[in-house]
Amino acid sequence: MGLTNGLNREELLSRLREDSRYDAAVLRIAEADYGCEEPPEDAPELVWLLALRADGQERSMEIPASAADALSLSEGKLFRLADLK
Repeated sequence: MGLTNGLNREELLSRLREDSRYDAAVLRIAEADYGCEEPPEDAPELVWLLALRADGQERSMEIPASAADALSLSEGKLFRLADLK
């Protein structure tokens, strides 16, 4: 899987394992898929995130766009999963 910033999965995992401050990295980030349903008006805007954990596992999740913005998440960025809460 190639990332748009030029890093591949193995390089990203290596960077992640070398920096103990972080436990995850962004593989992909995109608008959340609401399917054919519209989200409730009072619901926060969501983004879909595919994260690579330091143990090599991938985690797919929808998170508030405000959390992604606060952490400046983009493909290849290292972050702490706990900071998403």
